[in-house]
Amino acid sequence: MSQYLVSRQNSFNFVAIRNGVNKKKQIETILTLLAGGSLSIEQISDRLGFTIERRTLQRRLKELKEDNRIAVSGDARATRYSLKEKQQDLPKEQEDLVPLSPEGKEILGFITKPVAKRKPVSYNRLFLEHYRPHIDR
Repeated sequence: MSQYLVSRQNSFNFVAIRNGVNKKKQIETILTLLAGGSLSIEQISDRLGFTIERRTLQRRLKELKEDNRIAVSGDARATRYSLKEKQQDLPKEQEDLVPLSPEGKEILGFITKPVAKRKPVSYNRLFLEHYRPHIDR
């Protein structure tokens, strides 16, 4: 028994799902819609095929962003959501081309984290104010 019915109408993807849609199905449907390209929250809501509160949809999109599954561009009303391009994992033999110390592996682990999961840091304002280009190193 098919859980969803995907049809083409007016050259847009509309996804209809039966009543009683759980969180997992909501997320799957959102990802299905985003596979067709970049969409605004209004476009996603209109094409879902089931009713969902706007705030709930915002939470689902936020979860997908935090899980690094979608990309978000623009601000406020101009915000667009799209699927994130998958980064191919390096084969094990390519990872070890340059041997790393335990400290190097720790740094590599830190810089490969998604930006949203990194701890924010600030600048040393005094250093920036007194820095002289091409003189200080």
